[in-house]
Amino acid sequence: SLVKTIFYKIKHPRKVLNYLCMITGIVMCCSILFAFKGISLNRKLLVMGISLVLMLPVLLNVIKNKGLMLKSKHMLHPNSRIFMGGALIMTILTGAVIPGSVISASPQEFIISGVITNPLWYIIYATCLGLGLFVVWGNIFYRLSNDQIKVYFDIGMMILSVCSIMNYMVFSKNFGNLSSTLQYEANVSYSSADILKNLLAIMAVCVLCYFVYKMLQKLTAQALMAGALAFSVILGTNVYTIENSLSQINITSLSEKATLTLSKTGKNVIVMMLDRGMSEYVPYIFNELPELKEQFSGFTYYSNTLSFGGYTNIGSPALYGGYEYTPQAMNLRSSESLVSKHNEALKVMPVMFNNAGYKVTVCDSPYGNYQSVPDMSIYDDYQDIETYVTNGSYGASLSDEVDLSNIVSVNKRNFFMYSILKVAPLLLSNYLYDIGNYRRQAVYHKDGSIDATSQKILSNTASDGINQLFMKAYNVLIHLSQMTNITNDNINTFTMFTNDTTHEPMMLQEGSYTPSAHVDNSTYEASVGVRAVNGKTLRMDDTNQIIHYQTNACALIQIGKWLNYLKENDVYNNTRIIIVSDHGKNVNQLENMILDGDSNTMTNDIETYASLLMVKDFNETVYKEDSQYMSNADTPYLASADVIEKPTNPFTHQLITQKKTTNQYVLASDVLSVGINNGNQFIAGRWYKVNTSNIWDKQNWTLVKENDVLPE
Repeated sequence: SLVKTIFYKIKHPRKVLNYLCMITGIVMCCSILFAFKGISLNRKLLVMGISLVLMLPVLLNVIKNKGLMLKSKHMLHPNSRIFMGGALIMTILTGAVIPGSVISASPQEFIISGVITNPLWYIIYATCLGLGLFVVWGNIFYRLSNDQIKVYFDIGMMILSVCSIMNYMVFSKNFGNLSSTLQYEANVSYSSADILKNLLAIMAVCVLCYFVYKMLQKLTAQALMAGALAFSVILGTNVYTIENSLSQINITSLSEKATLTLSKTGKNVIVMMLDRGMSEYVPYIFNELPELKEQFSGFTYYSNTLSFGGYTNIGSPALYGGYEYTPQAMNLRSSESLVSKHNEALKVMPVMFNNAGYKVTVCDSPYGNYQSVPDMSIYDDYQDIETYVTNGSYGASLSDEVDLSNIVSVNKRNFFMYSILKVAPLLLSNYLYDIGNYRRQAVYHKDGSIDATSQKILSNTASDGINQLFMKAYNVLIHLSQMTNITNDNINTFTMFTNDTTHEPMMLQEGSYTPSAHVDNSTYEASVGVRAVNGKTLRMDDTNQIIHYQTNACALIQIGKWLNYLKENDVYNNTRIIIVSDHGKNVNQLENMILDGDSNTMTNDIETYASLLMVKDFNETVYKEDSQYMSNADTPYLASADVIEKPTNPFTHQLITQKKTTNQYVLASDVLSVGINNGNQFIAGRWYKVNTSNIWDKQNWTLVKENDVLPE
């Protein structure tokens, strides 16, 4: 108020203020270009953009005086239909279309065990936010303004809606997998060239919209209303897709706590699949934490183990069903749907052991019935097989007392913020994404728990917050002993379950490798130094590499505690345990693992196709390492050998065997979504022939087909 009063004492206050802003903008622009060093180009562009805004009043005045702008406020009249058309487009786009597109891609991923909430509520909530921001508040300010300001409102809303559509449909980039808490595996960033192109395009749209508004007001209003109608049609399609997918969920399986029965007197066979469990980490983790060798006594670690695909939909069928379900074998059965073959693979071991008289328990069969939330009804024809969905059943917090609805409430808000991210200028993307927090501040509680669905990684050794997707899976591992029911009944048991802890990496407190609301590993890392085994160094250069290593260490530690529990309760020696993964991850932590002839960085790292395989047989007591060739397709054979006479696939009636052939074929494909890759054959991709004498030697990998459904 004081400054305003001083300005009113000046003869021409508006002109003085405009020129002061002009001078400030010039000083800022020159300073950022010449005075300050070491500032990123993105920040320079941001400051230059602010500088341009400060200079606009004088520049617009010059344009006006040259006759390029309106000389009188009466030359243009406001058109409320233009403002409303733009406001409706922004509401439908940010509140409904963008959230709907995300959810419709995989609706069941947004179902949380324990909180059965229809994901359509996310769309409704985001739409309410958009309606309030653009229509309600926008109209309040619009109606309170005079006609000249209303003209600016019309043009501004027109520019906003057109630029938003352009940013979303033209400039928006795919950053890989998007989790159900709206976090990407990689950070959100654009190149300086992309940002510059986007800014130039926005400037061009501004100029174009001004002249279109000036000359074609009626047509502009009609076009905006038509755009709003078109987005409504897209919304309707997304809603139909979501409802159709949700109708296929077996709700009952989401609410029960799992019981894993083991017998003290019979034989127990356990197959534990760690999604994205990393084989190459085991020697480094055991070297760093030597006590694990005692906990994993009796296990043999197979270091030369191959997976036939880089994602669960491609790599897991062979794990569950054997060599009849490799990508090549499944594509040869071209008259059958992928989903039917996938379901068949998931049932091979449970049905085989059930037929042999074993008590069978199955948890979290991945992509059961090609649903993101496993549809355990695929086992309904076998009344004796017990099924559960465990992921999330013990919450997603640091505390056992979990309010799972927190994930829902945060997602309601973050879906709208995700939409704002997708329509905003690229320059603001990294700021708005905020490492998955979307500018939401975490709330810390006295008990150490945290009200946050994401983790903000501050450096290679520090972070704040937690990843609730990790916690949903991790909390299952720490409750394994509680889930285990040990009986004296003279029965044989078979247990098969999947856990996603290794699939949802999170920065952990090293040493104990446990989750914490505040992580600081600087002291521990200084004491550990370089991680090297047998002269091979494991790169720990970026946070993606670090959190994957930490998460795998965490999973092995918690499994080790459960193994101790089995030993203490006399069910270890009579139990065969197989720990296996469906695939690895392209983390580029080992030297010379990048394959030639492959420009796609998602599937060109051998580490993607290395499967974790650790096997403890009955009465084994010594930890060993073995470099002979294995694959995750050996799992059914390893599980059934010597406990089932002539183990046979109950669906194809073929004997289950190991294949020790010199060459195997791997399908390198990035089409991981079962919502897309769901025909009769896996979509065409690159095929590698692998000499299995050593999968870690790049010379043993040969690209044999670039774009085909079969390798030969």
